[in-house]
Amino acid sequence: MKRYTCKKAETTRLGILKAASVLFRKHGVNDVGISKIMAELDLTCGGFYKYFDSKENLAVEVCDQSFRCALQTWEGMLSETQQASHAPLQSFITQYLHLAESGQCPIVTLGQDASNASHDPPFSQAYRDGTKTLLDTMVDVVQNQGSGTTREQALVQFSAMLGAGFLSRAAGSESWVKEIQQALLTQAG
Repeated sequence: MKRYTCKKAETTRLGILKAASVLFRKHGVNDVGISKIMAELDLTCGGFYKYFDSKENLAVEVCDQSFRCALQTWEGMLSETQQASHAPLQSFITQYLHLAESGQCPIVTLGQDASNASHDPPFSQAYRDGTKTLLDTMVDVVQNQGSGTTREQALVQFSAMLGAGFLSRAAGSESWVKEIQQALLTQAG
């Protein structure tokens, strides 16, 4: 009986994390209450505190988990594009833009919350650490691909990629956004 209870508790905890992740990315941490998260699982607000001390702790854990998942995705994409493409950076950026537009880049989706999180330093720190890890991953791969790209150029590519990703998510398929994306891809090729 106890094993079943522990397993169910872990399943519920993971469900809360997943629901919070989706809602935070879509609406922002500040605009999602505990009641909305728990309603996604047909649970009451009071049950939340069996699994998390506070919404802030949940947000930090969602942020950490989002960046861990993004790192795995980026590493996989970078590895694939290096092996299969004559323009690996261009291919990676194309894949990244699709992820950003669909709300799967935590740098884009959680950035506003991190900038507003002066009252929640652990969340801001988790965001900064996660972003730095993704930056280092991309820069290392770009510099080691043999294209002669300098660290400074890789940093500019990273920044431009994030900007284009943010714009594609915020402004959608506007012609000027597509023009920016194409310019970025041309520069990366």
